[in-house]
Amino acid sequence: MNDLKEFYSAGTLLEIIDATFKQIERKAKMKILRSTKGLAFALMLSLTANIFAQGAKAEKVQINQITTNSLFGLKSEYSSIVESTLFVVLQVKEKYPEADYDKLIDRLNDLAVEGNTPSIRYKAQLASLYFNYYDLFNDIKITDKENPDKYFKLISERLSSKSTLAAN
Repeated sequence: MNDLKEFYSAGTLLEIIDATFKQIERKAKMKILRSTKGLAFALMLSLTANIFAQGAKAEKVQINQITTNSLFGLKSEYSSIVESTLFVVLQVKEKYPEADYDKLIDRLNDLAVEGNTPSIRYKAQLASLYFNYYDLFNDIKITDKENPDKYFKLISERLSSKSTLAAN
């Protein structure tokens, strides 16, 4: 009998059912949101991968398109998309090291100061340093696409070993 009193003292049955449905609804919205974010990112990556696959004939156009897509990804309100795009830009720099990335570097520098999370700020700073001092990192080959954090760690370790490098 006491169990029933405690159960009903928490709220009316209608309130309990309402709260349960609201919780289910929130979980469903989060699942849809995650799916949408994943789909948007997959589309951006597939467009970028398609551009990579076309060869050197239109390299400047390709780099401009990749930069535009990357800038779009770096402006996302979703941290997971921003972090994934930070890894994509490392791949772009590795593939096209001599291209002009001024707009991208400006955005990386902005994110390093104003990113939504400490992780974004840290990775943006590392990516900016990677772009600005590529000669220090050009022997880091990005081969494991499943483990992006590995490459940010390699950049960080390289910086730690180069005590003469001034911070950006």
